Formats: sequence, structure tokens, C-alpha cells
Amino acid sequence: MGASRPGRARLFEGQRALLVEDTRLYSVAVRSLLESRFGFVVVHCSTFAAVRREFEGDADTFALAILDLCLADAPNGETLDFLLGYAIPSIVFSGYTSEAHRETIIANGATGLVYKNSPRSLDNLAQAVERLHSVSRTTTLVIDPAESDESDIAQSVEAGLFSVIHCQTSDEALSILDTAQGGVELVVVSSDLAGEADFNLLQVLTQRFGEDAFPVVGFAAKTASDEMGRFLRAGGDDFL
Repeated sequence: MGASRPGRARLFEGQRALLVEDTRLYSVAVRSLLESRFGFVVVHCSTFAAVRREFEGDADTFALAILDLCLADAPNGETLDFLLGYAIPSIVFSGYTSEAHRETIIANGATGLVYKNSPRSLDNLAQAVERLHSVSRTTTLVIDPAESDESDIAQSVEAGLFSVIHCQTSDEALSILDTAQGGVELVVVSSDLAGEADFNLLQVLTQRFGEDAFPVVGFAAKTASDEMGRFLRAGGDDFL
């Protein structure tokens, strides 16, 4: 018999995931999903106290946390706040179902929210983990005249798990893109800067790197009525 073909590499092979769940049914199901489909090494905690113990000393950090918001010793989302304090991407796996609830959780910094009471809850959870892997690999160039620590858009993009390179001028941006040689996968640019000299920057990006090298997304703190349209007509791909 010939040698067997090696299995396909799993997305998070060998990385640690924290599962915070106090029901046996979901603990077993989610753990199996994370281990078999994604290759995670899963650490399971059923209480907030157990979670805190995992962070004592010099323990390795986690690539991902999946957690129920309501635990016996943390009924008001304290576990999520604790994990976000360690900048751990956290997907809430919750039995509560309301749009207001979702918006609050995402606004507080969670990477995603998946409802338990859906027939496809585990499939939806798997998709949320896959999205995390996708965005965590995306290197984004943010072109914003503001300083890095004052750039709201750079901070927002970084909070979304993108790897961010920030610069303040078109010339800096072109130099970075030349050096990166394909390493930048998304460009986010201030509409004021992009619109200079009749959107010359967008034209230069297309001429130098091609139309399909990376999406170019515009943003503005306050959008004028036709600002989005002018940006898109000039060659931009999207507008925030």
C-alpha cells in the first residue's frame, strides 16, 4: 500500500482556546468542534473563578475565547470584561436573543455573538471562528493625516483584529506599498486625502499596483452628501 496522504492543516493547529461554559451538553459539543475541526488545544472553565486562575502566573495566553455570558459566579458579563482586558478575541455563545443585546456585546468589544438556541448554532459558531482566522491575517494600511494615537479609524480597524500599518501622507503610503510587495491586503484612506488633486492617489494606486492588488476603502468623520459617490466613481471599492 502507498503512503497515506497527509491531512489538511487545521487553521489553529496547536493554539490554545479558552472555553467558558457551565452546561455539559455545550461544553462537550463546542470542545469537540474546536479540537477536531480547528486543531485547538482547549482549556475548559465552568466558572469565572476558574477563568481567573488560568491567568495567574506566567501561563500562555489564548488565541481565542468562547464564552457564555451568564455564569453562576458572574451573571452580568464579568467574564467578557475580564478577557477583553487581556485583549483576547472573544466570541460570546449566548442563549439570549435580541438585536439590542447583540449591539451591546459587540460595542463592548466582543469579536462576535452566536446564539445557542438556533438549530445551526454549532455551524454558526464554526463560521465565526473561521471569520476570526480570516481577519486576523489581513494586513491593512491606514492612510490618515492624524497621529497614530489620535486616529479613530486606525484604532477601529485594529480593534477589529486587523494588523494595522498607519501612515499620514500619500508618499508614505506608496513607499510602504512598494516595500511590502503584496503584503498589504487592504488600504483604508481618509476621503480628504484621497480627494486631493482630483483623486490622484487612487489613480496612482491603480497604475502602480493594478486594479485587483487590494481593495481601497474610504472613510470620513463627517460624510458630505456626494463624498461617497465621488470616491467610488474615482476608483474606490467601498466607503465607511
